[in-house]
Amino acid sequence: QKNKTELFWETASEINNEKFEIERSLNSFDFEKIGEIKGSGNSNENVRYSFDDLNIQGLPEKVYYRLKQIDFDGKHQFSNIVLVKKMYNPYEDISVKYNSSTQIVRVSLNNPEFASYGIGIYDLNGEQVIQANTEATYLDISTSDLAKGMYIVRVESAEQPGAKYQKIVIQ
Repeated sequence: QKNKTELFWETASEINNEKFEIERSLNSFDFEKIGEIKGSGNSNENVRYSFDDLNIQGLPEKVYYRLKQIDFDGKHQFSNIVLVKKMYNPYEDISVKYNSSTQIVRVSLNNPEFASYGIGIYDLNGEQVIQANTEATYLDISTSDLAKGMYIVRVESAEQPGAKYQKIVIQ
């Protein structure tokens, strides 16, 4: 999911395991506790655990995590540090808006990673009915020549794999 980091780990066995504290760092040295999961106490079986870090908005691209395993008697040990890099979809920064009163589709291209964009509008049969290219930060496309109905706007760049798809309805 977009706004969280999912952490998973597994133990092969546990002795006096009270809990795991989940810790996060932005520099791999200074860690803060962000959560806690109850341990299984004593177990000779594999036990799977998971924790969702829901507070990742505004964090840098690289975030470090570690576990602090705490026994019932207070003794503890740390796991290895794990680096998690945020996955970034450059097409998230592109917006497609249709204004029915002006019959204009505005494609806002707010991503500096792309030098140029290809924009296609397709009918529901998959036929491309409008095609445009731009290197500008936005492009207005007139749909006044299109029949009423549903269309798909596709925005793509040669610099990045993938595309942005947006449904529009012309009335």
